[in-house]
Amino acid sequence: MKASRLLTLLLLISVVTACGGSAVFMDYNRSGMWSNYRTYNWLPQPRAEDIGPVAKNPANRTSIEEALDFAMKNRGFRKDEANPDLLVAYYAGKTDSIDPGVWGYAYAPKENYKDEQGPPHSFKGGTLVIDLVDAESKELMWRGWSPGLINAPNQDKTDNSIHDVTKKIMAEYPPR
Repeated sequence: MKASRLLTLLLLISVVTACGGSAVFMDYNRSGMWSNYRTYNWLPQPRAEDIGPVAKNPANRTSIEEALDFAMKNRGFRKDEANPDLLVAYYAGKTDSIDPGVWGYAYAPKENYKDEQGPPHSFKGGTLVIDLVDAESKELMWRGWSPGLINAPNQDKTDNSIHDVTKKIMAEYPPR
């Protein structure tokens, strides 16, 4: 009887762990005036090789942008191409760091970020990184990421993974 209960408990733990999904992380600029941000637009994309091999794929890029548009609208943002408060950049690939200079924005001084070490952070392959940049100062205000996103065997599963992970990342905005 005890072995049966132990086996059931272990099975339950493994199912809960498997359904937990990807871990989500974020860091933000402590000087952010979050209530002032109401509109957004995309940062102009740099060269395809600078957004990572996963995001370089047009189907993945479309999935990421659709998922982000949906998430931003659900967070109360309105897309404004003429005068956005925030600019959105993303990266999905296999690298250990991101150079925001290729996108045309910069990190604030490290002491401004919640994480004492501040950006840049290291990333595992397949990580989706979402950056929200102040449109006026061109300074990184918020970054959310989730490692191990793109390991799906086909495009449909990749699309589902992108949408699920984007929703989880954006649930961390605004910082609390």
